[in-house]
Amino acid sequence: MEDARVKVRGIYATALTQRLATAGIRITMPSEPIADRFDIQFSDAVPTVVIEDTADEEGLLVSGEAEHVEAVLGEVRSIHEQLWTWQAATPPGSLFAGRVEETSEHGATVSLGGEREAFLPFGRSDEYVTPGDDLVVQVHDPLPPWDPDRRPVVSTYLTVEGTTATIGESIDRAESEYDRYLQLFEVDLPEDWGITWHAAVDELPLASVAEELTQLDRRARALLTARDRAQSLQSVPESVHETLVASWCWFGRSARFALDELRAEAVVTVPGHHRVKAGSNAGSTAVDFVEALGYGDTPFDIEAVLTTFGPTVGDRVRIEHGKPTGRTVVLGTGEVTARSAGGEVTIDRELTSSGTYDGLGTKRESGDIARSTFVEGRWWYPTVYRSSSGDVKGTYVNVGTPIEIFPDRVRYLDLHVDVIKRPEGDVRIIDRDELSTAVDENQIPSDVASRARQVAASIEAAL
Repeated sequence: MEDARVKVRGIYATALTQRLATAGIRITMPSEPIADRFDIQFSDAVPTVVIEDTADEEGLLVSGEAEHVEAVLGEVRSIHEQLWTWQAATPPGSLFAGRVEETSEHGATVSLGGEREAFLPFGRSDEYVTPGDDLVVQVHDPLPPWDPDRRPVVSTYLTVEGTTATIGESIDRAESEYDRYLQLFEVDLPEDWGITWHAAVDELPLASVAEELTQLDRRARALLTARDRAQSLQSVPESVHETLVASWCWFGRSARFALDELRAEAVVTVPGHHRVKAGSNAGSTAVDFVEALGYGDTPFDIEAVLTTFGPTVGDRVRIEHGKPTGRTVVLGTGEVTARSAGGEVTIDRELTSSGTYDGLGTKRESGDIARSTFVEGRWWYPTVYRSSSGDVKGTYVNVGTPIEIFPDRVRYLDLHVDVIKRPEGDVRIIDRDELSTAVDENQIPSDVASRARQVAASIEAAL
């Protein structure tokens, strides 16, 4: 098997380059800062794996040729136990025979089979779309499983994206730079397909450009063949064709600090580098400035981070409750009512629905207040439920991975086991079986599960 060639971009690029290069994996097409930071031999060859940040910078998308993606993921997973990976259900560029479920003002919801759904903007469809229509769509903008929407954006137009160029049906050949470079190579793209060249093309050897053009053309023709086959399928919806495989990586707080240590082996890095950069654009700029001054040994100060970038009292913050399966449940959005030294933030939510509180079994009524207290880095947080008149309806202590408090959200990954205290004073641990099942199904590492059980036992004793 040919060795993997990896292109890395984003705020984690230096740390990942350090880990992968040390493991003997070739890094190709580095950015200028990466090339300056490492005294290693980089490649100009077309990558077989691409690593890039997710839009929220909470993790990564790793995509490429199957055997190479798995090899790279193995190295990424070894960075820290609190780094979760999930295979992408809708890899970028993949093709599906879908069915339109419903339409809205701007587009259509398309079922892709199983629990997979996608959003088709009307501007990305070559035909009028109505509920019940069967059509073949391609994934253009995948979303990580922890995104609250989780629906990738699809199109009926086929596109193949590479490092040097993007080719596709939606690119007007008459207006594209079709003849540039193509006249140098024996590559003739599918009929009516145009091409858009990327800036990187001018920095690469012609041999690399020629190699990728051949690959893009081959992938395009495979897509066309798969679409022709899909249009005659009797079973819809279902997956039709995957050009590449992809996996999502989600970093727990501790994993982000492990990445700091890797980065520090190559360049000046303040503790909390990746934690602050992932929190906000302003934080990212501030970190760059401090490191440019050479202050790599500045201790991480969560109080300074929260004071500078937020949230502060009065701000609205959502609570992102991650699941070991990759899905995220937004428990709600509340108001910051208090903040104290050491990274403690209190968030109040007024509840509008009725029923009963999970685990507690007490009555839930509209107007109840849920008060949650979060401490950055802690493996747990309590929520006290009160009626509108102030009567306590119970306390629910959620156990999860170390908490991160960003300006607009609190995030963690739920570890199933929790502790409850009923209004009468009864205290008990719940959901032990769910945690054991998650370990058996390799969703949660055994060491992390052991820590969760210890935390739950300590909270039970304290309550």
